[in-house]
Amino acid sequence: MKISDTTGRSMLVDLVYRHPQMGWLQAPTMTLKGRGTTHVRLPHGQYALRVCSLIGADVILFENGQKLVQNSLAPRTQFVEFDGDRNALEFRPAGSPRTAAAATDVVVAESVPATELIVTTPTQAPGDDVIFQGPQAPTGHGLVYAVVRFAKQNDPYGEPPQEEFEIAFQLHENRDYDNFFAENMHLVQQAPALPNALDPLSRQPATAEQLAGRPHVHCTFGCGCKH
Repeated sequence: MKISDTTGRSMLVDLVYRHPQMGWLQAPTMTLKGRGTTHVRLPHGQYALRVCSLIGADVILFENGQKLVQNSLAPRTQFVEFDGDRNALEFRPAGSPRTAAAATDVVVAESVPATELIVTTPTQAPGDDVIFQGPQAPTGHGLVYAVVRFAKQNDPYGEPPQEEFEIAFQLHENRDYDNFFAENMHLVQQAPALPNALDPLSRQPATAEQLAGRPHVHCTFGCGCKH
């Protein structure tokens, strides 16, 4: 998932799962029209949030409304795979015990002060009877909610706006995902078209020379009159 801010910077944020032989793999996803939650198909087991940013990023991650991670990530590709207690992030059936082993040799990224990111506790203005409630992470089994932003660049000419982006992933076990897809097929949002239909691995659009050699059909319409 590509995220861009108002200054043109972009990062990639995706949910991945650990395959026993192939390591981290990107999970298949779908989004329903008019809805912001990304539905993810993955087996029970370890998962991680993969963040690709040239300047680094700040991340807060919740699962089922509980905050598990609040870290600063280094530039390039990083994986958020452990919570603050060094337990691996794990998707498992509701109520089942943890199966993944805790980390013993992992360096946890530097924590970001909670006041610098989203506010999750209610506050009350002095002399006011109205209680202001900060944004709350949604709850639900398998619901992973993340807030990300670009790391500060410490630019002497001025810091870009610290925009925060909210992402919600609803995790589904393989069979549940297939059933959900079948029930909501008419609402599934189509994936964006490839930049180059002639080469699925290319990020550059096809050139005029490449398109000129493709077979094409000419349709001719007549008026049906006799002359």
